[in-house]
Amino acid sequence: MKKILFALVIVAILATTGYLVFGYGRTQEISQGIARKVVLPKRGDLRVTISATGQVQPVKTVEVKSKASGEIIELNYEAGDYVSKGDLLCRIDEKQVKHDFDKAEADLAVAEASAKLQEKEYKRQQDLSKQQLISESAMDAADLALEQARATVVRTRAIRDDAKENLDATVIRSPITGLILKNNVEAGQIIASGVSNYSGGTALMQIAQTDSVYVVADIDETDIGTVDVGQKVRVEADAFPDLSFSGEVLKIAPVALVQQNVTVFEVTTKVDNSERKLKSGMNANIEIVTAFAENALLVPNSAVKDPRKLMSGSSDTQTRMGGPPMGGEGGPPPGGPGGPGGPGGPGQSSGSTRGASSQMGQGADANRKLVFVIENGEDQPRPVVVGVSNLDYTQILDGLSETDSIDATPTSRLAADRQQFMDRMSRFSSVPGMKKTTNTGK
Repeated sequence: MKKILFALVIVAILATTGYLVFGYGRTQEISQGIARKVVLPKRGDLRVTISATGQVQPVKTVEVKSKASGEIIELNYEAGDYVSKGDLLCRIDEKQVKHDFDKAEADLAVAEASAKLQEKEYKRQQDLSKQQLISESAMDAADLALEQARATVVRTRAIRDDAKENLDATVIRSPITGLILKNNVEAGQIIASGVSNYSGGTALMQIAQTDSVYVVADIDETDIGTVDVGQKVRVEADAFPDLSFSGEVLKIAPVALVQQNVTVFEVTTKVDNSERKLKSGMNANIEIVTAFAENALLVPNSAVKDPRKLMSGSSDTQTRMGGPPMGGEGGPPPGGPGGPGGPGGPGQSSGSTRGASSQMGQGADANRKLVFVIENGEDQPRPVVVGVSNLDYTQILDGLSETDSIDATPTSRLAADRQQFMDRMSRFSSVPGMKKTTNTGK
């Protein structure tokens, strides 16, 4: 008998606790673990951003090779040095190409002298031909000799020009202004020409233009619809936690990539790096500003409700809206006097609460939401027009002022506390001293 009395006392305590915690609904806003949150709208700037992680890449990278072959006799820069366009990077032994150039110069001089001599001879033959002192065939031979002399001048001049180009190629200068990323050679090393060698020749250096850099990041397909070329980007690198860099979206890949069953799009952003702090290959966090509202009227996201969800929500929500739960046991509220939804009924609050909620539930769209304004100690639903929002705040375009007190109690907190209570109750499915019954369905 004592065990039965003890068990009944425990059940009574649990039932009383459940009533105190959950029986009052929204009329008792301060219950166990739930504190009502009342706020005022405030003015401020609202940024809507998308974050991703990417890698720094140079805007322009050039691989330096030599047209000439030979031994490097002078090397002026190493990896990490910053060079300007036209700076002397290295010099190759020019002895052999200098000999080839001198020989070509001499052959050209002989060819030009021979051509001048042949022109004089041609004029003499032409005078004799006018006097009919030589045959026509002799005149044709003189004409051919002159053309051959002129062709020899053209060939030797081309050979001389090639030799001059090879001689100039022994002096290697920077093609761009930038940072030397790699240096693949040392002084004294024999290199192969990048022109005449079938393997492509020896790569001497890799120079990158780093005053601006690319940050390439993968954006999830659910967010790519809000990303557009020209949007502002803020970049932070782990190497410089106190610095941020500015840039803009430069390019959005037209084709998606699938990585570990996740569809992403490659987005390239161009970032200012005039101080040359960002290095090639660095990991960087980018923040793309997809929307921005300046001096906007802001409220916490927890204060903004979706009318359609409210109309099909819990009994607590329906009571705040002015009636019993939609689709509940009693069906739609009667409209007659004294009924829950009629004039003077217990569910009727001041103003056209039911009318506002019904209108919002039927004509709501993505920009029309609902907030509960506290007037005379009661929650009054009010339609509002919202703008952009982020994880914390929503912009209110119409329907509220800065002096309106609104209910911003997170609904998830109430649901979480209720679930915790149900979990606690489930542990007492069999009370000590009482026989546990099983429903067999008979």
